[in-house]
Amino acid sequence: MSLTETLSIFTLALNPNCSNEQFTAFKNRISVKTDQQAEAKLNIYRHSISHSHVDTLISIFPVCAAIVGERLFAQWGRNYFWGSTSCHQDLNNYGDSFPEFITQLIGSSTNLNEFGYLPDLAQLEYAWNQALFCADDPSFDFEQFKQHSSATENMQFQVSSSVFLMQSNYPIFEIFESHRNSHLCSSIAAIKEPEIICISRPELTPLAALISRQQYALLKACRQGLTLGEIESDPDLSMALLLLPKLIEEKK
Repeated sequence: MSLTETLSIFTLALNPNCSNEQFTAFKNRISVKTDQQAEAKLNIYRHSISHSHVDTLISIFPVCAAIVGERLFAQWGRNYFWGSTSCHQDLNNYGDSFPEFITQLIGSSTNLNEFGYLPDLAQLEYAWNQALFCADDPSFDFEQFKQHSSATENMQFQVSSSVFLMQSNYPIFEIFESHRNSHLCSSIAAIKEPEIICISRPELTPLAALISRQQYALLKACRQGLTLGEIESDPDLSMALLLLPKLIEEKK
C-alpha cells in the first residue's frame, strides 16, 4: 500500500463520525487487535488537531468567543471542525464558513435565540482577520492620474483588496468596537435602521468603520468595474462621486 493510500485511510479515520468501514481499514493498517487500541491511537491525534483549530477560531473570532464563553465556543469549534468541509493548510484562512455554522446552530436551538446577531458579528470578525493578511496595495499614482485627467469618463478605480462591505440589522459595530477596545458595555441600544460597515486596512492594522449609503454605493460601483462616466450618468450614484477624493485619501 502506498504512502498516499495510508494517509487517506488515516485522515478518514480521524473523524469521530467516520464509517465502520473507514475505522476498520485504519485498524487493519496499523495491526492492532482491539477497537479500543485503535481509538486510543486516533484520539491522540484528534485532540491535538481539533485543539489547534479551536484555538485558531478563538483567535479569529475573539469577540464571539467572549460573548458565548470559552467553554461553549470551544464546543462549537470542535463540532465545526469535525463536521466542516472547510479545510485550509493556512490556518489564517480557516473559519470562512463559521458564520453560516453559527446561523445553523441558532436556527436549531431556541436557547440561542438571544444570539441572533452573532452570525453577522462573526462575519465582521472574519473580514477583519482577512484584511490583516491581505497583500499591500500599490500607492495611488497621482502623476499618472493627472496625465489622463482629460479622459476621466473611461477611468475605473480599483477598490483595495482589504475592503469588505456588509450591512447588518444589529448594532454589531458597537459590539465589535467595545470588545476590541476592552470597553465593557452593560447594554447596547438597538438600531433603527441597518448599519453599513466597511473593513479596510489603510495602514498596518485593519480598521472597521460605519459608512454612509452613498459611500457604500460608490465603493460597490467601483468594485463592480463601473467607469467614472457610468457612475456620473447614474442619478443614484452621481452625487456619491463627491466622496471619491476622500476615499482615495483614506486608501479605500
